[in-house]
Amino acid sequence: MLPQPMTINRLDIEAKQCLLCGSAQSTSFKFRSNLSPEYELCRLYHEVVDQGILVEDIIPLQRIHILRRANALLPIAKLPYEVLDEVFRLACRLSCFAHHHYQVVLSSVSSRWRAIIHSSPLLWTHLSLDFCYKDAKSLDRRIGLLRLYLLHSGSLSLHLKMSFHRSVFTQRWFDVNNLIHSTVDNVIIANLHRIKILDLENASSKWLAYTPQLSGIQSFRYKGGFDPYIGAPVISFAKSSRLSDLTLIDWPLIDIGTSDFTSLITITLEAIEITVCVGLLAACPKLVEYRCRSPKPPRFSSWHPLKPWNATVTLESLEIFEWDISLDENLGLVEGSMFRYLCLPALRSLRLHTFLHSKHVAVRLFCKRMPISLETLHLSMICGAQEPEGACLIDSFPLGCQLKELTLYANGCLCFFHHTFRSLSDAKRFPKLERMIIDDKNKGRDVRGWEIELNDIFASLVHKALALRAPLLPGFFLKFLWFRVRWPKEIRDELWLLTMSGEFRLTIQEEQTPFGNGLPRFYDSDRMLML
Repeated sequence: MLPQPMTINRLDIEAKQCLLCGSAQSTSFKFRSNLSPEYELCRLYHEVVDQGILVEDIIPLQRIHILRRANALLPIAKLPYEVLDEVFRLACRLSCFAHHHYQVVLSSVSSRWRAIIHSSPLLWTHLSLDFCYKDAKSLDRRIGLLRLYLLHSGSLSLHLKMSFHRSVFTQRWFDVNNLIHSTVDNVIIANLHRIKILDLENASSKWLAYTPQLSGIQSFRYKGGFDPYIGAPVISFAKSSRLSDLTLIDWPLIDIGTSDFTSLITITLEAIEITVCVGLLAACPKLVEYRCRSPKPPRFSSWHPLKPWNATVTLESLEIFEWDISLDENLGLVEGSMFRYLCLPALRSLRLHTFLHSKHVAVRLFCKRMPISLETLHLSMICGAQEPEGACLIDSFPLGCQLKELTLYANGCLCFFHHTFRSLSDAKRFPKLERMIIDDKNKGRDVRGWEIELNDIFASLVHKALALRAPLLPGFFLKFLWFRVRWPKEIRDELWLLTMSGEFRLTIQEEQTPFGNGLPRFYDSDRMLML
């Protein structure tokens, strides 16, 4: 008689070694007596495994309860309160503004951890939420998280970052008259005075109507784009606010009203009407950093009428200034008067995108007033091929300027580069310049899409400028982006000779063509080695 086939039990298949006690026995109940001596923690572990095997549809709450009991017996769970509090703060700080809610995750480990986290308001002061509508439950979860943070943060200052996906504005529950949703707006309004840093992306313009209630705000960032609201919302911060950082992006029609912006230190504007940009610049005497990118031309029905400047405006503290001139055929009165009368005696970094207005008298006057303490310069412009010597905008900067870094952006025009290196042949022009980057907005291609090559004439201008500065500087860094340079053999040899004394270090880096033109990608004369 043949033996009966052995029935394979699921418990026998999933039997494995215990991760806690090291037992290789099965985790089924019938082998419980054969397990090695174990503590309560190991017993709970086996209980969880058994229930997961025998009852796959176990009640989630019961399983979580068992896991919490097991986690409470782990050595890390028994650390002192002060140590755990510091660990939790570090973990939550690393997850700030990354859509990770470690507070909620850690509080589900054990009852003791939950009590510690819920009794530490500092852990709940940073919140990042992304409202991307998937279903009603996803909206409820995000609103519940917002309520949880506002509740457990106590009366401490808040750092909030909220972004809204385009799909949100097509849902029935969305209303332009609400901040987020009618069920949570009242809670938000009651806590506006606690917000210290507020970052809104694609949010409802209704937020701008409540800016006067942000009495404790220090940093405010608002990016529009999707809100169907039509009009010019008024931004009016309370006089008692300590607002120091303001960022407005992609919302041309904004009325700055009669707000007091004297405490502002940093301003970043992008795609904002030009009258607002110039008006804010004149209203902030304590500015340290100012950036204006892609300003919009003023409209006939401008919500912020501004007369052109007729007197010198001096900003004593401004150190970083960035401006993209508008795309008007003619430099507007408002923009032209700003360049004519703006004076920046403490400027250290300048970024100027002039487009076709580099020959404008107001722009040249602005560059001539630059202080000799200027250290970083980023220029983007278009020059004519037949311009006489000294007519380029680069020649408008004062002689003896202590510039250390120069970045040139081409817009499909290489004459700018030739004029710059021709100007650098004068030793008095930027005598301390030691770093130069040549970039291109069109990625090294002309209007027809053909690759641009810098010829041997350009290479000779580079060599002439470097040969003049080699005895005066310890080294020079030159980087080409998107461009192929044709280096003749005699010029390469001359570049080697510049470094033979060992006192001048020359580094030439080409990003796009490592070995296509005979010059190595990295040419480091300090080690006299082609890398």
